[in-house]
Amino acid sequence: MNLEKEKLKALVKISTNQNTRFEKLNKLFDEIDEKNAEVKGNELLIDNEQVKKKNGASLTTSYFGPGQDCLTRKGGFNSVIAIAENFYSKESESEQKQLVLDIGAMLGGFDFETHRMFDKYRIISNAVNQYDDYSQSLSSNVQEGDPSSHFAGNNYYFNIMHFIKNLKNCEECEKVFDNAKIILRYPGEQYFKVDNDDEKFSKEYQKQKEVLKYRFPPKFLWMWANRDRVIHLFSLMAFRNFLNTYYGEELIKRVNKNYTPTNITNMKFDDFTKIWKDISNQILQDLNLDSSAENISNVSK
Repeated sequence: MNLEKEKLKALVKISTNQNTRFEKLNKLFDEIDEKNAEVKGNELLIDNEQVKKKNGASLTTSYFGPGQDCLTRKGGFNSVIAIAENFYSKESESEQKQLVLDIGAMLGGFDFETHRMFDKYRIISNAVNQYDDYSQSLSSNVQEGDPSSHFAGNNYYFNIMHFIKNLKNCEECEKVFDNAKIILRYPGEQYFKVDNDDEKFSKEYQKQKEVLKYRFPPKFLWMWANRDRVIHLFSLMAFRNFLNTYYGEELIKRVNKNYTPTNITNMKFDDFTKIWKDISNQILQDLNLDSSAENISNVSK
């Protein structure tokens, strides 16, 4: 055990300032923290500046907004590009567009520069309607990478921003999740389809949300929203790899003897937010570090 702790300490020293993806995520979440996204009726305000659709149409505020606005596209990053190009801000169009692209890249596991999907960057597995992001593949070819592209291209960026804001220091995190407009994929497909679904009280939305409650993306967004308080890994692969180390497995057993990498990864969102605080604190104790934001960031890399 002492050997594993020493390895962890050495890894923290080596990894500091080495993870480019981590640093770009850090910059993106700092930007989200600084902005205020608010929907009032059919108006979208970013820092009190109105953001309009280019065609002048009203904003679609339902759960499946990008789909209803006909902005979903086949193939990788194309839906994110369509969303980015559909909105403009009179004072800061290029900045606004870049923010949309960066949020989409984060959600879909795409490189921030090339917009190419990488297994190591993804935050959701290829499971579609299963409650499992631990054992399912992260392969990012066009067919299998479908859930990742769907997640990036079917969630409006302002809903994600609002969700992240409300996750920070949340005490009733389950309520925050329940109230968030966040979905897994395009509606009306075979996996969650509900015939004659009610648009305002969508049963398909509830089915998707029930599965998402156990998936990794909300946990990832919560960790990063609270990156000054808990360990935050830069992807699902990084998270799984950590839990599968000897130290990771031993650590979670110390927190609770019944825990395994599988049930930590696939745990209900609200339960995870409580358990991960304990795990993060234990890691810092093992490294003889205080819980400063700088230490947490260095360990997380």
